[in-house]
Amino acid sequence: MRIGLTGGTGFIGRNLIEEYGNEYDFVVLTRRKKFDGLSKKARYIHIEVDTDFAKTFEDCDAVIHLGGYVMHGMDESLHPEKYLENITLSEKVFDACRRRGIHNVINASSVAVYDQIDEKPVDEEGKCQPNSIYGVMKLAVEKIAEIYNRRFGMNIKSLRLSQGVGVTEDMDENSFWTMLLDNPCSGKPIPVYGEGVTGRDIIYVKDMAYGIICALGHPEEKGVFNIGTGRITSNMELAEVFCRQFPSNAGIVRLDCKESGIRTCMDISKAKRVLGYEPRYDLKKMAEEMCREYLRMIQ
Repeated sequence: MRIGLTGGTGFIGRNLIEEYGNEYDFVVLTRRKKFDGLSKKARYIHIEVDTDFAKTFEDCDAVIHLGGYVMHGMDESLHPEKYLENITLSEKVFDACRRRGIHNVINASSVAVYDQIDEKPVDEEGKCQPNSIYGVMKLAVEKIAEIYNRRFGMNIKSLRLSQGVGVTEDMDENSFWTMLLDNPCSGKPIPVYGEGVTGRDIIYVKDMAYGIICALGHPEEKGVFNIGTGRITSNMELAEVFCRQFPSNAGIVRLDCKESGIRTCMDISKAKRVLGYEPRYDLKKMAEEMCREYLRMIQ
C-alpha cells in the first residue's frame, strides 16, 4: 500500500515511518532539499511551494497529512500569520486528493480545538473553544475537511491528537520532559510546580502513530476522532514514575510557583468503537521505553 505523507520529517512522521515503514510504502513530501537522518524505510520527494500535489500523489492509495507549523508554548502575542499557511496547505492537500481520486485521507488535528479547562472527558460532540490561534487553525482545517467529505464524497478522518511525548535529538534542555529524563540520571531532582496536580491526556508518540494506522485501516470512515489515552496524567505522577526508572535519582523538589491548573482529558470511546484504536502504552511502559531511548541517545 503506497501512502503519501506530509510532515514525514517531523516528530510524529519519523516515528510513523520507523514503526510501519516495513508494512507501507511511504512517499514523503518535504520542502527541505537536505534532510539529515533520512529513514531508509521511506522515499523522500523535494517539493517547491507551488508544487502540484496531485502529481506527487500519483499511484498513492491514501494520504496522511501531518505537515504544518507546530505550536511551541503559549505566546503572549497570537501570531495568526504563522498559521495561515497551514490552512492553505491543508486545502491544497485535500484538493489534490480529490483530483487524484484518493478518498482515504488522514488529517492530523489536535486537542487544542477544545478549551482545555474542564477535566471531564470531552467527546467529539463537545464544545470547541480553542484558546490559541493554533487551535483555531486546526478547527478551521477540520471544517474544510467536512466540506470535502460532503461535496465530493471523500473520507477524510481528522484525528484530534492529545499531547504527544517521546524522545527526540533536539529536545529543549529547559523543558519539563527533558528534566524528567535528564535530571534523575544526572543526580538532580525533578522540579515540579506547586502540588503537581496540573495534568493532561498524555499519549506516547508510538500510540499516536498507531492511532493513525488504525484510521488508515478504515477507508470507509470519515469525520472527527479523539486519539489519546482517555485519562489525565498529572505532573507529579510523571515525576514519580520517571524517578523510579533511575535507582540513583535525587527525588522531586516542589517549587513555590503557580501551576497552570490545566486538567484536560479526551473521551476516546468513538475511536475504540469505530477505528479499533486502543492505546498500547500505559504510563509505566511509556516511561521505561523513553528512558531506554534517552540513555542510548546520550551515551
